[in-house]
Amino acid sequence: MHLKTPLMNSSNCKYLPIYIIRINLHDNKEKIKDFYKNNEIAILVNQDNEKEYWNYLYQSNNVTKTPKNIQFIQRWKKMEEVLQTSDILVIAKYLGEKKTKIAKISKNTKSIQRGKENEYKIYKLEDVKEFENLEYPILNSIIPHQVTLSPVKQREELIHWLFSEEKYEKPEISLKNISPNLVELICLEWLRSNLAPKDYKIQFQFLKTGGNYADVDVFGQTSNGKNIACQITNSNEKNLLLEKSKKLKDFISDIKILFCDDKDFLFQGIETISINKVWNDLKNDKRYFEFLEFLVYN
Repeated sequence: MHLKTPLMNSSNCKYLPIYIIRINLHDNKEKIKDFYKNNEIAILVNQDNEKEYWNYLYQSNNVTKTPKNIQFIQRWKKMEEVLQTSDILVIAKYLGEKKTKIAKISKNTKSIQRGKENEYKIYKLEDVKEFENLEYPILNSIIPHQVTLSPVKQREELIHWLFSEEKYEKPEISLKNISPNLVELICLEWLRSNLAPKDYKIQFQFLKTGGNYADVDVFGQTSNGKNIACQITNSNEKNLLLEKSKKLKDFISDIKILFCDDKDFLFQGIETISINKVWNDLKNDKRYFEFLEFLVYN
């Protein structure tokens, strides 16, 4: 009788440091395709200021003054330092390609250099998994699009599970497993639903959620014709809550709500609603469970 090997769960399978890299290379499509085909990641260090900063980090004894910090080079150096003590996972996105790669780089792996002046700094990827960009929007939204290289500190359970379903448990449908920018979305959906108190139920918005309006995250009108303004943060840090409440207090609106992670927080004239309550209301409603499931796994 053949017994199926049990899956390892996240408690006995160590999570690895995660980095995301965008291989844009000044739109050099031929080079990008080569790196994609060969399962490699790379940065391009070919501008004078970039070469100066690279030499400062890697050959500091030969540099007489401290050059201006260049973020993607600094982070590459930090990633190399992490690799001295641990394997890492890499989310690799390639300009013009329809798929994203999630792969491993093993501890103590050394980078290589190519090009006429060794301007391409390269790592070979291992255990590569590929994902269609359109099917996994999470892989497009983890960090801002203008960032070349960054450590990833969110959605770690999901990323590890996508990389290896055999080693890691599927993330639970939990508030901790959605991106911070989606917290505004669940609060808005709650306000639109019959789960919200009748006096707070929104019938339409005046502003786009997640826009650049500094004082409020949601501004709309309720079904009773009252204007409603909301600040939203998945935090219980008192100074941040005070700052948001003060902005909300000065905003002209009939109803003012602070959604936060502290149900006991009080501020004059501001209604406080726990984000955990919002999450649980949605999760316990069959109509919205599929919505939350999509947010967690995509």
